[in-house]
Amino acid sequence: MRLILFASLAIACGGAPVAPAAKPPSVPAELTEWKTLSFGAYLAPVAAPKSVTMIWHFHACKAAEKDYRSLVGDIVVVCLNALGMGTAPYWDAFKDPKRFGTLEHEVMTALGPSVHLDRTVLVAWSAGYASIQQILNAPDVYDRTSAVVLLDGLHAGYTKNADGSPTKLANIETTGSLLRFARDASIGNKTFVFTHSGVIPPGYASTTEMASALEDGLKMARSTADPDFAQSIDVADLGNLHVRGFAGGDAKDHIAQLHWVAPVLRKWVLIPQ
Repeated sequence: MRLILFASLAIACGGAPVAPAAKPPSVPAELTEWKTLSFGAYLAPVAAPKSVTMIWHFHACKAAEKDYRSLVGDIVVVCLNALGMGTAPYWDAFKDPKRFGTLEHEVMTALGPSVHLDRTVLVAWSAGYASIQQILNAPDVYDRTSAVVLLDGLHAGYTKNADGSPTKLANIETTGSLLRFARDASIGNKTFVFTHSGVIPPGYASTTEMASALEDGLKMARSTADPDFAQSIDVADLGNLHVRGFAGGDAKDHIAQLHWVAPVLRKWVLIPQ
């Protein structure tokens, strides 16, 4: 989808967030202040590590700074400059399949030759998922990406009836590389986490409908509760594929999804390998 409801909230979400409940980490990693890159900025451990998990965050990254600073481990958080409103600029930014590798090389050069890249994690809130979908089209990047986290961001059109009229079933097959990644996660080869609110956008499938299509298509096991995500009303798991959905269809509910990043990373991604 070329336009995403509430995409403009990326500018506003630097205010007081509606943060989810989460288990506090024992000893948060000490990260530097933002260091400048040609295309954005990054946070890195104050004490130079031997290896790092590099987390790329697309859309409203700096609004989640406190969330990232609450995490434990040797992480580098990479934030791109604001690319615009809606999915189009996020999609267009990575039409060149070599661009992500170029940006990654710049970050590694900035970190220095003694730092080894251990894992690559791609995170997106809202419209930022379009960048990840493009990035994963590059086979080498797909292979070395260990985890994808989508926070209330995954949309598509609807499937059609035989007469060409639209159904109310999300056409998840059009999500390409993201669906492939989800399938790989379901058999344990990757990790994929998708959270969603109850926001209903105009004219295309909501994240709730996309979650249902994913759950039905991959026959995910559904349950009613997750103690780590106490407010969730949609809980589904299969292998390393996880869906957590929440009620609420207002702007604040969409913004709150951004702040699930730390609990998600803590539970499923930043764990010993």
